[in-house]
Parts: sequence; structure tokens; C-alpha cells
Amino acid sequence: MALLNILKFFGRRPVVDDAVLPDGYATVAENCRLQGNKLKPLRDTLQVQAKTVGGTLESIYWYAPGSIWCEWTTDVDATPSQIGSDSFDRLIFTGDGAPKITYNSIISGGAAPYPFASYLLGVPPPGYVVGSFPIGVAPGVAVTGTPDDVDDPIDSRFYVVTCVDNMGSEGQPSPPSVEAEWQQGQAVDVTIPAIPAGNYNIASYRVYRTSTGSSTTEFLYVGGGSNFGGVFQDTTAADELAEVLPTENYDLPSASMIGITAMAGGYLAGHFDNVLCFSPIGQPQAWPVSYQINTKTDIVGIAPLDDNSLLVTTKERPYVATGIDPASMTLTELNILQACTSKRSVADVGTGVVYASPDGLVFASKAMGTSIITAGIFSREDWQTLNPATMKGFVWEGLYFCFYDSPTPGGFIINPNAPDGGIMDVTSVFTAAHYDAPTDILYVAEGSNIKKWDAATTYLDMRWRSKTYEMLSPTWLGVLQVLGDSVDEFDVELYVDGVLDNTYRAVDGEARKMRGGYRGRKFQIEIKTRPDTTGGSLHALRAATRLPELR
Repeated sequence: MALLNILKFFGRRPVVDDAVLPDGYATVAENCRLQGNKLKPLRDTLQVQAKTVGGTLESIYWYAPGSIWCEWTTDVDATPSQIGSDSFDRLIFTGDGAPKITYNSIISGGAAPYPFASYLLGVPPPGYVVGSFPIGVAPGVAVTGTPDDVDDPIDSRFYVVTCVDNMGSEGQPSPPSVEAEWQQGQAVDVTIPAIPAGNYNIASYRVYRTSTGSSTTEFLYVGGGSNFGGVFQDTTAADELAEVLPTENYDLPSASMIGITAMAGGYLAGHFDNVLCFSPIGQPQAWPVSYQINTKTDIVGIAPLDDNSLLVTTKERPYVATGIDPASMTLTELNILQACTSKRSVADVGTGVVYASPDGLVFASKAMGTSIITAGIFSREDWQTLNPATMKGFVWEGLYFCFYDSPTPGGFIINPNAPDGGIMDVTSVFTAAHYDAPTDILYVAEGSNIKKWDAATTYLDMRWRSKTYEMLSPTWLGVLQVLGDSVDEFDVELYVDGVLDNTYRAVDGEARKMRGGYRGRKFQIEIKTRPDTTGGSLHALRAATRLPELR
């Protein structure tokens, strides 16, 4: 029988000694694409555009409504507004200072880099002063005119004012005014505080009032305007009052909030320190403090799981936040003590979430539980040499791409759903990536360019080297058989006792003679793509001393 019999191809498992690896596993696996247990090279990346920012690209985002690339040199997360049919095509992003918002008429309003312009996320109340509590300035009130009848009942009123941005998003109210005692025939002049300072795109205000004699009862809509610092005169009858104030708990987002993430129910999530934050459904400008949940230690990164749940990784244990209403989310601590070492390693792979820990890659799934998927691939010592604190994670076709900075920048690919297949190393290094779900394309930042992954008509140089086959006594290999498609695009190298013996051009199906005149105890086969490759694949390789042993 054949002495070397490879009927399936797998990746590397460096934790296992070369000599005891199962058949088909590699000791070298560079730029390989393993599908259906076949071996083929990955395609080259395809140039899309040169970067427009100075420095290293750390984050990229394809803004489809404007057909532009957003570029940052910091760790930025970006997501659409989750408003549904949004005529402004709002984009929310965090990591570039305080949380920000941009939209279709300003995002590319000038020369690149984009976004060209943005505003701070949130809508503060009139007279907003950073650092005050409660925030905002109460409106002034003055009762004017003469009562129709001085014996008419007195209506005690309190007023609040909210701001509205140019997209119709309304913010939290100002502190209530002092009491205004109104009688029939009179009016109330409401002095509107100044427009709030800061990079907010405030367009107008709305006035609300009570009419029951208490500042703690419901505020009802009276009217609005845009003359901040001016006077709004209230002559609205009680039966003409409109809706109840909807924004009473619409707090501003923390300036430190990062990790903006879209949830399936139409709301957003973010975090800062050990605080998990949520926005109301369809209201990305509002981040109620009452919606916040605390973890024991600082949050590192978050990513959606299935249904309405969110994986929350921390500097200690991970959690799952679950609920259908952002106002009533619950937090469950998972039974695995694996901290997240890198926010940028957290990635949704479709069936769960993967993140880097001190011991390896952790895979968390509601259906399959939580485990360290690299436990059979890396020892803890080998994993630590890759410096997991620097790891970045990207996703493509259900595969997880892991890139690291130490000791030498590198990367590998792993299938989270079949980790026993090992890892495939990637010789290119990407600093940022963006997965575009509608087109199922992964875009990567490589050097000074943004490119499509695995999209060119040319191919990367592929290397795959087998396990070490150890013989009981010195022998030789005299015949070789390779099976696949366009196998003549591959060279097969034979290593004997660690030294390259000879190189053979693969021939499909035919058993060909190999060079004789030697004996050895340790054999390895290395497969390389030739310069003229057009994407052939291999599904089996066998070698033996004599031809009858192949049969």
C-alpha cells in the first residue's frame, strides 16, 4: 500500500507534533483555500481605491447610499441608524472622539477623506451646559393680559422645552419652569433658552406644558418654533393640547461610549467602562440612563448573537444580554472564565461570536455553547507568542480571519464551526476590513489601498506541506500520484530527512516515477502553485516505493 496517502487536505495544528499528526494535516499551510477537503490557492486581492487619509487605516466602512468609503485611523464602529426607511441615510459611528452622526447630504460634501462632516450624536436641551445637572436651562414664564373674570379658576402651569435637529429627532426636555398661574383670557409668554452650544445640528424647539398644578404630571405639546432666545406666546386652550412629551428619559450618550452595534429589534447598543448602553427603538439620538446595565469589570467588546441577544465580552467573564425591549434587557454571566484581550478581535461569524482570550479564540453561541476553539491547535504558550492583545478579527463566508502584530505581523484563517480542520496562514496583513452583507464581499485595508478580498483573476502563492511520515527503517519513494483539477499548475516537492530531494510537476491521475538512489526515514510532501496557475485544485496525493503499492 501507499506509504503516503493523503485523501483529504486540512490546515495546521501546531500543538500536535509533526510526526503524530493525522493524515492530511499540514505543517505549512499558506494562502490555501480548503473547501470540500480540496486544496486550492486563494485569489489575489483586487484594488478598489487608494486610501485618502494619512497614517495607517484602522477602520473602513462602505457607505452604500453615497457610494463612498469612510476611512479612519482609529478603531471606529459604524452602523446605519436602524430607523427603517430613513430618507437621511443616517450613519452612527463611535471611536472617533465622542459618538457622532452623519448623513447623505453632508457625508461627502467636500474632498475626501470621508465622512467629510458630522455632528455629535444626541439632541441636548435648550441652554445645555456641559457638566451641569440637570442639564439644560429652564424656560422663563410670564403671565400677560387681564383675566376675563378674576373669579375664574386658576390653572397652575409648568413648561419645558425640547430641541429638534434638522432630521426631526427630538431630545430630552429642559428643567421645568417656575409655576405660571393662568386664568381665562390671559396668555403665557415662554422665554426660550439659547440654542445649546456644541456641534449639534439643532433646527427648532418644541414647547410642552402641564395644566394640573403639579410639575410632576404629564407635559403635553403646545407648539414650537425656531427663535431660540426669543419668546413663545402660549394661548393654546386645554382641549387643544396634543401628545404627551415622549422624550422625558432621552439622555445624551456618554462622550466615552464606543462599540456602536445594531440590534435586530431596531435599536442600538454601545458601551463605556463597565456600562452597557441601549437606545430606544428607532431613536438613535437617545441613550436613556435607565436603560443602562452594569457588568462586574470593564466591557471590552460587544457583538449580536441570534434572536434579540448580545454577547458582551469583558476583562473577566463574558455575558449575554437578552430581551425584546431595550428598556428591559437582562444580563446573564456565562460559565467560562475567559477575558477578551482585544476589542477588535470580537466578530459575529453568523453562527456565533468569536473573540481572542489569553488562552485562545473563544466561540460563543446560544445553540452550541461557549468553548475555546483553538485548544486543539495552539498551546497557551504558543498562543501568547502571537500577542493576543493586538489581534483583529474579520469574517468572510463564515470563516474567521485573525491578524496579530507580534513577534512578526501575521494572520490565519479558521472555520469556527469546524476548528479541528486547523488553521490556514495568510501571508498578507490587513489593518482593517469591512464585510458588505448585501454583496457578500469582504473589503480589506492592505498597505495604502482598499481592496476586495479573494476577488482578482490572479492567485496568491500557495504552500502546503504535509506532516512528517516516519518509516521504521530507511526506504525510498519511487512513484507519485496526484488527483485533482488542472493539477499541472502545482509543483510537488519531496523532502527526505528534512532536505529537499527533488521537485515534480504534478500530472493528473498518472502514477509517475520519482528519482531513486537514496534512502531515508522521514518524508514530507510540499505542494506549491506554479506562476501560471489559474486556480486548479487537488483532492488526493499518494506516494509509494513501487507502483503495485498504489493499487
